[in-house]
Amino acid sequence: MFDYQDRLSAALRARGADEDLVRSTVRELEPFDERELVSEFGEPEEYAARVAPEARRKPRVGLILLGLLVAVVLAIGLPVMATAEVPGAGAVAPFAPVLALLALAAGVIAEFLRYLAGGRGPQ
Repeated sequence: MFDYQDRLSAALRARGADEDLVRSTVRELEPFDERELVSEFGEPEEYAARVAPEARRKPRVGLILLGLLVAVVLAIGLPVMATAEVPGAGAVAPFAPVLALLALAAGVIAEFLRYLAGGRGPQ
């Protein structure tokens, strides 16, 4: 159903290998026949474990933290600005909690989309 290269690519990605490593590893296997691959390198999952021995999943929370920072600034800053009578802040200050939650949600969604774009999300 799936050929050796597809299974190897999936196994490498599951271990957190970057796309350059996946492409170069699969490219090295091109001269081999499908039957030779298993006898030469073993099962794709085993070979992936040798090529990328550690699952290297770096936590990616940068955009979530940015969303959190913006949320805190909005939740605290807008009411303070309204109290200081900054023009326009009084009209927006009642919506500070909603805007803060939206900023946090935007950070979470952006990070999730970045996760999916990295090829480690649901296929």
